[in-house]
Order: sequence, then structure tokens, then C-alpha cells
Amino acid sequence: MRATPDPRDVLSALARSAFTSTAGGARDLGEDDRHIRQSVSTSRRIGLTGVAGGSGTSATAAAVASVLAHRRAGRVLAVDGAAGLRGTVWHLGLDDEARSTPASAVRRTARTSWQATTDLPVAPSGALVVGLGDRDDPSRVPVPSRWADEVEPIARFHEVVVSDWGVRSPHVDLGDAARDSHVLAVVSRSERAALEEAVALAGTVARIPSPPRVVVVVVDVGGVGHAAARLLRRRGDHDVPLVTLPWDAAKTAGVPPTSRSLRPASRRAHIELAAALVQASTSTSDVEHAEHVEHVGSRQEAVS
Repeated sequence: MRATPDPRDVLSALARSAFTSTAGGARDLGEDDRHIRQSVSTSRRIGLTGVAGGSGTSATAAAVASVLAHRRAGRVLAVDGAAGLRGTVWHLGLDDEARSTPASAVRRTARTSWQATTDLPVAPSGALVVGLGDRDDPSRVPVPSRWADEVEPIARFHEVVVSDWGVRSPHVDLGDAARDSHVLAVVSRSERAALEEAVALAGTVARIPSPPRVVVVVVDVGGVGHAAARLLRRRGDHDVPLVTLPWDAAKTAGVPPTSRSLRPASRRAHIELAAALVQASTSTSDVEHAEHVEHVGSRQEAVS
């Protein structure tokens, strides 16, 4: 008859196993942190767009901006250019007034960092915020010219600019989002049809003149994201890097999510994604970009 193990022995064994199995994870997180904190010669612009409403673009943009603001010494600017009441501003924990940041002649003619940040709301994470939403009609999609008017004059005073473009038509103004980004993340739910649409959209962006780096971010609703990504990789009919974010109920609650309300797996995935996007924005070759982001994807699948 097998003896019942002492619970303390079980916990001790689990602890040893956890420390052993996470040694590589600690190294990976250290690598991610180095990528996040790396110095940049000029302001880096990270854009995010979704294939459909409810894809998680705004929540992802806010998470990336928060990670960068927490971990970088320089200024990080978050731009909310999505329609609706729960855009990046809401996910960053700011009130409705911040969704439409009043225009400022001081910022538009900024020559100093102080002028560039005048009257900008500051999120709890430390990210500065520009809201491009329509105060009278939140459902109206902000036109790209607002980005040019309100963000372009001050972008160079921030080390990283994270822009939530919301859903953009590939035939109308997606090109503006692409041209204003060093790296563009196409955010998709993990259903097969949505993911294939995202890959196709990313391919469209990659074919425009002087394209940005492109990454597909799969928000893993239903827990099938890794399986869908593996299927696309096996088929070999795409060359767009894929990164998966776990679905987290905290992102759909009635209050803005915080680092404490998110699951550890979500927090780690946000760090990995932020690192991948910063690295993509500074990569000097397509091969280097693809290899780094695919490495992140492989790490995620290994622990899924």
C-alpha cells in the first residue's frame, strides 16, 4: 500500500520544480527587459490596429504602453485613436474627458519637452496620453489627420509612442496608420476566420511602399490561439510573425484592469509583447525581426 505523502514534501518538491523549470523563463524575462529598456536614437512609433471591433486592440495598446512606461526611463506617449467609450484611455484608468484631449497651440509649436507635454493627462502607469476621440460622438472614428495635428509635433519628445488606431479600412486610412508606425501590430481574436483575416491584412500592410515591421497579435479568446498559430505555421502560407496573448477576464470587467487584477500569465505575455514590439521597431533586418518575434511565439507555445 502506497503511503500518503506529506503535504509539506509535495509543496517542497513543487517549489524545487518551479524554480528549476523557470530558470530559462527568468533568463527570457531578463532578455525581454533588456529589449524594453534599450536606448533608441529617435522616437520609436508602435501602432496597433484591429481586424474587427472587440478584438482587444485598445486593451493591448494600453497594456503595452503601461509596461513601457513602468520600465523605461524616458517618456512614453499613448495615443487613443479608436472609436467607442472603452479605448486605450479607459484601459489606462483615465476618465472620459481624456478621450478627447483639447488641442494646444503650445504643443503644436513645441520646441521643448515641457511644451510638448503641456496639459497632457498622465495615466497611473506614468504614460502621457493624447485622446483623439470625438467628445460629442464617441462612435465616430478619429480621422488620421488628427494624429498628424496633435501627435506629430510632439512625438519626437517621447522615446516611444504607442498608438491605438482601432479598426481601420485597408482601402481608406490603414495606410496612414502604417506610414506613421515603425512597427504595426494587427490584433485579432483567436477564431480561425479572424486570424486568417489578420494575416491577410498584415500581408497587405507589408506590401505598401516602405512598410513598417508587422506583427499579428492573437488575443486567445477560447484558448485556441496557440493551436491556430501552429496550424498557420504548419501550412507555411504566411511570413508574418505571430504572438499570442492569453484571454483575461479582468480586461472585460466593468473597471479598468490593473497589474494586480490581471493573471500572472497575462502580465508576462504583456512584457513579452512589449519587448517584441520595441525590438521590432529597432530591428535593422527583416530576418532579425521575424526571428525575434517567432522566438517569443515559440516560448509561449512551450508553456501553453
